[in-house]
Amino acid sequence: MKKRIVVAVLIPLIFVLSCVVNSAKKPPKAKAGVLNLTDWDFVKDGPVVLRGEWEIYWHQLLQSKRVTDNPSGYMSVPSYWSSFQTAETFEKSKNYASHRLLLYLPKNTKMLTAYFPEQTSSYALYWNGKQIAKSGVVGDSPATTVPYFSINYKHIEVNSQNEIVMQIANFVENRAGFTGSIRLGLAEQIEHEAGLKRAMELVMFGAISIIGLYHLILFLFRAREKAVLYFGVFCILISLRIVTMADYSLLQLLPNLPHSLTRRVEYFSYYLAVPIFALFAYNIFRQTFPKWLLYGVLVIGIPCSALTLILPLPQFSATLLFYEVFTLAAGLAIGIFVPVRSLLHKHADALPFLLGWLLLFAAVVHDIVKNNLLLNSPWLTSAGLCFFIFAQSVILARRFTKARQMIENLTGELKVKNVELIQLNSMKDEFLANISHEMRTPLTSVAMGVDFLEDATATGDLKTIALENIRNGTVKLDRLIDRMLLSSDLGTGSKDYSFEMVDVALVVKNVFSEITPKFPSLECTLSTESFTVDANKNLTTTLFNELLTNVALYGKGKCTINMQKAADYVEISIADSGPGVPPEIITKLGQKFQRLDVSTTYETPGMGLGLYLCKKIIDIFKGSIVFENNTPRGFLVTLNIPIAKKGAFSEKNSSG
Repeated sequence: MKKRIVVAVLIPLIFVLSCVVNSAKKPPKAKAGVLNLTDWDFVKDGPVVLRGEWEIYWHQLLQSKRVTDNPSGYMSVPSYWSSFQTAETFEKSKNYASHRLLLYLPKNTKMLTAYFPEQTSSYALYWNGKQIAKSGVVGDSPATTVPYFSINYKHIEVNSQNEIVMQIANFVENRAGFTGSIRLGLAEQIEHEAGLKRAMELVMFGAISIIGLYHLILFLFRAREKAVLYFGVFCILISLRIVTMADYSLLQLLPNLPHSLTRRVEYFSYYLAVPIFALFAYNIFRQTFPKWLLYGVLVIGIPCSALTLILPLPQFSATLLFYEVFTLAAGLAIGIFVPVRSLLHKHADALPFLLGWLLLFAAVVHDIVKNNLLLNSPWLTSAGLCFFIFAQSVILARRFTKARQMIENLTGELKVKNVELIQLNSMKDEFLANISHEMRTPLTSVAMGVDFLEDATATGDLKTIALENIRNGTVKLDRLIDRMLLSSDLGTGSKDYSFEMVDVALVVKNVFSEITPKFPSLECTLSTESFTVDANKNLTTTLFNELLTNVALYGKGKCTINMQKAADYVEISIADSGPGVPPEIITKLGQKFQRLDVSTTYETPGMGLGLYLCKKIIDIFKGSIVFENNTPRGFLVTLNIPIAKKGAFSEKNSSG
């Protein structure tokens, strides 16, 4: 188990380290408002991001720097205004400003394409004094500013020296600034990157949406599986966040949507996803997920999610920093602490859960490194998120497969039990018929005897016969009741029996003498060997009484009894000369109410208890009994009973 955990941790670590090494040429950064790209070959080196130190002019909306005013300072791009150090005291986030950059390009460069990401919360961009891109309306007050998020791609005629001015205004968000870097390159490069990015984001949106809808529909048919519900809702929330943030595809499709609505969807989908994911993980790892952790996430996550629907944008966006810290803490607890704890408890779903989470974490680390211009590779967070969701789908699929296999097994067992119940019901009917038949004969004798005694004309001889009939009928009924009570005691194990040293040959001879008057044609050949076994004498007598009675009834009245020592047991075989038993019935012998042959039910007396009693008695003796057909004909019963050890038997079952 520990090796699995180590492997699960090393895979994403190796993955990240393999991505860090990058030999691509790194673009220069702007310094003091100037970016020199005269040595940059866009064909060989690819697109460049206009990062570094831009001039910033607070409280000014410039289109072109035609005055000699000094800038308010230099601010690193991309960054939030709150990170800018100034001696002035004013609200930086809810403000307006202009950023300016002088860009020097190779002399032969005439046409480039620029990618302009969204800014918080409106912007207008001027290239050499001409406005080429905007999002919303930039103003110097809340009344004159219209927030809007949009992505722009523009083909630009460039010079060797270019002036770029970015106007940004924000009066609604609690964090604002020059947060999106401009990407500049050849048209085919930018269009290829944009197409690839959009295609990947839309694929992620489609895949995660379908996964979410599938699990929600699945929940309709399996409402007890709460994990399926929470996972489906989580996927839908993630897909909503993707469609509102992925180059703002939702706004591309519905450009007239209010800005506040899209921001609410973006915040709400993120905020609610955290407690929903906690509920999902809790239903996966119920035994190892601490309830205090679940309640803590719900108490914070659900009210914060509700605030995004109730409060105005400036108020609920103020909770973002707090919620990001909360998400990080909850993510570490749910994504690492819980699955590692579950791994230690050998939970089957812990490994894919942890592996998916670590790969997502590795993708996020990769993108952070890339964001610092240390890598020139695709963004991986979306792919990591998709893989993470796929890993959770594997967990649910495994659980459903296991549940289906269990259902199939239970269905198979139920079918077997139904067949057994049908057989038991049939055996019950046969038993009732048999016992009615068995009791009717002695009761008839008793009734006839009573009639003779009541007859005043009956002679002394008739009265003697009547008394004999009553006595015989009473004995038969008494034996029948004794067998049924013994069957009940042996079946429930409610009675203990004392053991003693029992001479098997002597018991067989006594039983033979007792039943010979009832079965005059019974003949038994007994071996000369004699052994003493550790058993209960009464039960031993009952055992051989039942076996010899079966020989008389079904084995044509002739049998051979052999005894020999086998290890610590006495092996006793009783072979008759009857027709044997049908193969389909042999496997059922020893079951309660099972007769040797159904066709002889009413021709041969019995209730199907004889061999059942024999099997139960042998179990009490801790021996074994085997029923089989003899060769070339006849029926063979083989018994193994422990040999008596002097001084040992007196301690057994003494409560009886």
